[in-house]
Amino acid sequence: MGGDGGSIPRRIELVKTRPKAEIPDAAAQSAALWFFCALSKEPLSVPIVSCNLGKLYNKDAIIRYLLDRDAFGDADRICPHITKMRDVVELKLSHKVDAAVPSGSDEESSGSNDGSAVVKFVCPVTMKEMNGKNKFSFIWSCGCVLSDQAFKTIPSTTCLNCSKPVVEDDIIPLNATSDSEINRLHDRLSVIREKRSAEDAEKAAKKRAAKGGDSKKRKGAAAEHGEPVGEKRKKANEVVETERDNINMHLPKLDDALVPKHMRVHSNAVKSLYAKKGADAPQDNFLCRGTFNRYAGGF
Repeated sequence: MGGDGGSIPRRIELVKTRPKAEIPDAAAQSAALWFFCALSKEPLSVPIVSCNLGKLYNKDAIIRYLLDRDAFGDADRICPHITKMRDVVELKLSHKVDAAVPSGSDEESSGSNDGSAVVKFVCPVTMKEMNGKNKFSFIWSCGCVLSDQAFKTIPSTTCLNCSKPVVEDDIIPLNATSDSEINRLHDRLSVIREKRSAEDAEKAAKKRAAKGGDSKKRKGAAAEHGEPVGEKRKKANEVVETERDNINMHLPKLDDALVPKHMRVHSNAVKSLYAKKGADAPQDNFLCRGTFNRYAGGF
């Protein structure tokens, strides 16, 4: 067991154990939710919008997604419920006073170069930081963002920031984690979709009714003149067919009897412009010889 050059194996070398499940870093997950866009994965920068499920996005990323659905690879998994700009609301965020960053610097967004998150927004009522540790919600009707503590401490039917009326169902929690909140948001989204579908169907029915009313007015106007619309269409088709047939019709030969006497040309000056019949006809060109004048003049 010693000087012969052998070795004593340890238990870790002989027994293979199951690898431990990797535990994700809670701080990193929280920073990804609160300081980075859920769609583009870029640091959040004003203007910031949120959807009916409470996720945070950069507005320019949503616009790019609506213009090109293939701009982001996992968009169909993250935000398939966003189909128009009306599905998001621009958030009215209160900036932190000591978080001012010079314009044009690399730290102007919520994330810094070293990977640490820079808190830029606070609740305007309680002054709590929007850092992922404190729960925040926004009001769908006005877009104001407040901490949950502000809603619980000062219950009100108007917004504590802009004084607009607030409905309890319009309060959307940001980055909801509990199952009850997530289920409520999904149920609310289903109700909104059904309501919008009914509104779209009603608008389409009104458009069809308006078109039907216009056609009835046209039929009524035609009936007042004593001629139904169907007869007008038949006559119009007959006129078109007659004009089409007249294009290829042969012109009748003009006769002296058809030309009035006062239109017949008998002037010697006019007759001298055209060639005379017979052997004594002058050999001139045809620049001034008109068919109708030769006929009318009797040449």
